[in-house]
Amino acid sequence: MVLYRIRPGLFPIVFIGLITFTVLIAIGEYKPKMLAAPLHKSCCKEKSMKMTDEKIMINIVRDFYRCIDENQSDKIGQLISNEFIDHDAQDVKKGLEELQGLMAALHKGFDSISHELEQVYIFDKDKVFVRWNMTAKHTGSFFNIPPSGKNIILRGHDLFRIIEGKIVEQWHIEQLLSLINQISSRE
Repeated sequence: MVLYRIRPGLFPIVFIGLITFTVLIAIGEYKPKMLAAPLHKSCCKEKSMKMTDEKIMINIVRDFYRCIDENQSDKIGQLISNEFIDHDAQDVKKGLEELQGLMAALHKGFDSISHELEQVYIFDKDKVFVRWNMTAKHTGSFFNIPPSGKNIILRGHDLFRIIEGKIVEQWHIEQLLSLINQISSRE
């Protein structure tokens, strides 16, 4: 799991807030607008159907993961705002170039990458929360760990802020320690 560096004194508040939010969703006390339907299928089956802002946001998020799965770093640039900020664990603000570099490293280390979007929630009119699973096969060096040939599963959560049809910010948390353990164990 990746923990984000937060100003001193704020971590407990943010952590408790994240846990509270997750628990409230789990027990059904907080019900953000969820756009269910199978997430791997188009949300608009008829071309004449007018897409709502929510459906547009869902399509943007789906396309984001599709670009990662298919290593389409050029197309992901069409989904990302020029002012895109990727909030990472070191609190270093990263942009499109770093995201494309991450995609290249991911595809250098893994084949058959596939994201399954388990849950997608829209709230505050411009934010999309996603809980996902990524499956892949470790076929190349990753974090200096030689290829193991193992099938892996990585779980994570992303929060996107989308404005005028572009992703402007992303916050993410992944179970990277679990991934490292999966590809480095000798089983």
